[in-house]
Amino acid sequence: MDRDVVIQPISLSYSVVPEDRMMCSKKSARSWIRGMGFWKTLAGIPFHPRTFFWRSLENIYGRAYVTVPAPMLLSDLKKSHEEDLTGIALDEFVALSAIREIARSKKVMTSQITARGVIAAQKNANQDLVECVRNEIKAVKDYNLATFNQAPDFEDFIHNNPVETVLADGLATLKKRGVLSRFRKDPMGLPRVKDFSALAYYATHGDRRLYSPTADQNVVVVGPGYWGFALSCLVGNRLLEEKKYNNASITVFDARPDMARQMGLHRHGPGRFSEVLLPKNVFVTCDYPSAFRKASEVIVASKPEDFEAHVSGILETSEQPMDIMLATRGFIPEMNCLPHTAVERLLDRYQRRDVRIFALAGPIGPHDLVKSRSVNGILAGPGGVLDELADLFLLSPVKAFLSTDPVGVQTADILARVYAVWFNFITASHRMIHPADIGYMAAMAGQEACNLALALGGDPETFAAGSIPWNSTLVSVCMKGPWYKFGQELGAAVKKGKVPSAMFKKLNRQWEERGDKLQSLTDLKEIKKCAALLGVEMPIIMEAHDTFWGMEMES
Repeated sequence: MDRDVVIQPISLSYSVVPEDRMMCSKKSARSWIRGMGFWKTLAGIPFHPRTFFWRSLENIYGRAYVTVPAPMLLSDLKKSHEEDLTGIALDEFVALSAIREIARSKKVMTSQITARGVIAAQKNANQDLVECVRNEIKAVKDYNLATFNQAPDFEDFIHNNPVETVLADGLATLKKRGVLSRFRKDPMGLPRVKDFSALAYYATHGDRRLYSPTADQNVVVVGPGYWGFALSCLVGNRLLEEKKYNNASITVFDARPDMARQMGLHRHGPGRFSEVLLPKNVFVTCDYPSAFRKASEVIVASKPEDFEAHVSGILETSEQPMDIMLATRGFIPEMNCLPHTAVERLLDRYQRRDVRIFALAGPIGPHDLVKSRSVNGILAGPGGVLDELADLFLLSPVKAFLSTDPVGVQTADILARVYAVWFNFITASHRMIHPADIGYMAAMAGQEACNLALALGGDPETFAAGSIPWNSTLVSVCMKGPWYKFGQELGAAVKKGKVPSAMFKKLNRQWEERGDKLQSLTDLKEIKKCAALLGVEMPIIMEAHDTFWGMEMES
């Protein structure tokens, strides 16, 4: 072999992992010592004073296996690489080939399959743990047969015992590790979970999808804020739960290396989602090539001020046709246009003709997705593929309304929030209290928004009576959320005699300082400029702008 290199994959499998809670829950080294058995160790001191410690370490990893798949020659891999159509580098091709062999041969242990069963039981409110574990065994079998054309390599204990015994053995391991309570039950009668991160750790190690490098669909979410995190959770869970996405991957992109490193390490969301973990299949990176080189669907949820830089980086890096779904809410500064229009301009700049543009909108917020509330989003774009793309977000009770008018949908989504602030302000300040007057103004606002959308290239049907994109969003954001709260706070202060523009600037500054910047207030400026450039008359927008911002634009 002096002229070749042997690549030897090796897979290690343990039923017990003493380092589990140290790695996933930041527990101290005492969690490692748990595996030794405290009382067993003490009892061994009188009989084996010199070797009691090493004797206690016996079987600390439970049933352990070393599996050695067939070796591979680098020369053979080079030949296969030359025929590969994905375009990946040789070193990556070699690594992925080895990982695939590890995934094919790695053992599935009782503790892992039991952890999967407990999670499934909690999620589906199923008190029958035996049935849940049996279903998880079947799911692992189905995946391995579909992906590797062979049955999964369950450890011998699973092959040689009924499911009830497998479950009992797995529960004993998880209880000994402090993952599950030994005696206490949860309200459904299932074993009480003491460490959710550790439970997910064991379940993850039983999921062969995390080792399989055969992804042919690569979804990337751009934007580390609340909205991007929520979409990552929604899509990540969808990929995990639906068999047809077994060969799909999902990545979160954050251009800030420190933030990406922290999220990738600890898996927690930002701010108010600090107690929520990313789904186990989500990869986090700050590297453009790693995220976008082979991206097939990109969901852009970045802030408007970061939008142009992010999309430019995506178009410079990506190497294949892709769909861009725009979840960014707000006009793009400097470019003074909708996100959809901004992408069209950038596609012309980079001479890309292989990218389709879609819009994600609707009366939904990050909490709705993370908390799995019943909501209806809106997906708009070219017809023919809408159903296929919408399926990525079809995680009950979340569903999507489909539209072929992305420009109109984005215009409706942005303007509805601006009008919501204004309507709540005029009612709370008693500028307008008669219901007929308020209804008339709402009708005028719909006509204004429609006129601007038409000038931008939208479809008037998006603003017709009964329109979901316009009416549902306007009513929803007028009744709840930050737009309602800001308008009410400002109106109440003005009702007490405060000067509107001065109070507006003070309140806006306070919201920004606590990290709750309201993009709709900036959009009000952009809408005024855009309407002026297009020659669209928008008297309500003009009045709202002059009341809030005064003569700031002219100065």
